[in-house]
Amino acid sequence: MAEHTFVIGFDPGPHTGVAVVRREDGALSLGVVVTERDGPAVWNTFLRPRLAYQVTHWVCEKFTLYEAQSKEATQTIRTEGVLEFIARMNGIPIVFQPPSYREGYLKLVVLREPMESKHIKDAYAHALAFLRSKPTKEEVEQLRAS
Repeated sequence: MAEHTFVIGFDPGPHTGVAVVRREDGALSLGVVVTERDGPAVWNTFLRPRLAYQVTHWVCEKFTLYEAQSKEATQTIRTEGVLEFIARMNGIPIVFQPPSYREGYLKLVVLREPMESKHIKDAYAHALAFLRSKPTKEEVEQLRAS
């Protein structure tokens, strides 16, 4: 049996959504929210992702910073930078997507994995957008009915 490969999606910010998604079928393998106070132990999980997962890419929402934005906006930009640094230092390709890329996948995310966290939903949607994941026939029917 072949090993699975994965893409990790990120919704960066003070509450960073992380979604580990199987490339083969777009299934969510792990979804977590990481905050700054979670500390290095949690982040270390993603410093060496190839130990636990065969990761081919990281996919991160690209935030646009405008003048006079909140501290949260600044934290989001800093988180993006940290993620890019970690990915490059570990030889993991990282792709940045505008927020609009996730929009077409949010309904599919909710259908596949009902969850409370907006941040995990967004991270998962970015990974699906990167994979250009297609809904199954049954999912299309459910989406039409909703």
